Amino acid sequence: MRHARFVFLAATIAASLTSCTDSGPAGVYAYIEWRLRCDEMLGCTAYPDRFVDGFDGEGARISCNVTETSDARTLNFSAFADDFGIQVQNATFPLGGATPAPAGCQVRVLDDNQYVGGCGGNPPSAAQPCQVSGVSFGRDDEGRALISGQIFCVGISPEAAPNIDRELTAPGPTARTTPLTFNIYDCPGYQPD
Repeated sequence: MRHARFVFLAATIAASLTSCTDSGPAGVYAYIEWRLRCDEMLGCTAYPDRFVDGFDGEGARISCNVTETSDARTLNFSAFADDFGIQVQNATFPLGGATPAPAGCQVRVLDDNQYVGGCGGNPPSAAQPCQVSGVSFGRDDEGRALISGQIFCVGISPEAAPNIDRELTAPGPTARTTPLTFNIYDCPGYQPD
């Protein structure tokens, strides 16, 4: 976390020197680290740790949108760098955050293929491979709008090859059952109270 804050602070300073706006750099910012995993005993090649850390258009392609109603928020975001990335679609939360309703929620991961899994608040299962949990809508220590949460998937597959199963977790060789953490700053459509 200390590394993330240092990188975020350095990016904020550098961007503010080049953007010349009163409010600093503009646009959505993402910090996400993950690993797509497979059963290497069955001949699968190990995946490297992946991360996206930056503003949209500055070394990353990031999009985000929140649609609010009187009692819920629907979150859509994607974060890509080079030829890999992660995407959450149609995650609808009660205004307090925490876990999404399973209807329509999807997690997509692009690496050597595009892996897809339905998501919701329950632990991973065959019917819902991805658990999205601990989601909060608030502000960071500097007052910026921040959406953060965790994702853990077991059994996500390419749509064209549902017999290929992968796991989506935090990075690192021993984090096989640890959810990844995502942090999205200044997502359009979300205004903290």
